[in-house]
Amino acid sequence: VSNMMWSFREMLPVPAACVQFSGGEPTLPPRFFDIVQLAKKMGFSAIQIATNGIKFADLDFAFRSREAGVHSLYLQFDATCDSVYEKIRGCSLLEIKLGAIENCRKTGIKVVLVPTIAKWINDDEVGNILNLAIENVDVVSGISFQPIVFTGRFSKQEREKMRFTLSDLAHC
Repeated sequence: VSNMMWSFREMLPVPAACVQFSGGEPTLPPRFFDIVQLAKKMGFSAIQIATNGIKFADLDFAFRSREAGVHSLYLQFDATCDSVYEKIRGCSLLEIKLGAIENCRKTGIKVVLVPTIAKWINDDEVGNILNLAIENVDVVSGISFQPIVFTGRFSKQEREKMRFTLSDLAHC
C-alpha cells in the first residue's frame, strides 16, 4: 500500500494531493488506522473513505478515524427508508447511516452521500435524499448519484425495467 501511495505522491508533473480508500469495505482491515495515518504523513491533503458507514456509526471509531487523518466519507446512502435497504442491501440500515452522519458531525468529518439509483427500486427517493442533504448541510458536502450499472446475467427486459439514466435523475 505504501509503495502505491508514494507513487501517487511522486507523480509528475503534479503530485496527487487526495486519496480515496475504496474497494470492498476499506474500514475492515485490522491496519485501517495505520494506513490512514501513513497517507496523512505522506502529505495527502484530503483522505476520503468510500464506505457503507457501519463502522462510522460507532462514535469511537469515527473519532479514531478523524485523529488518523480521515477528512470525508463517500457514504453509500440509497434511501431515507428501511424498505429500500432491506430490498437491495438485505437488512435495515437507515439508523446506522444516520448514526454515521451524526458521528461525522461530532468529529468534523465531511460526508458525500452516494446513492445507487434503480428504477422501481429507489428512484422515488431522489428528492428525499436531496432534502436530507440540505437538512444536514453542515456535514453533508455533496451527493454523488450513481445510476445502477448492470453486470453479470441480466435479461434485456430486466435491464430496461430498472435502467436509470442521468436524464431520469434530472426528471426526478
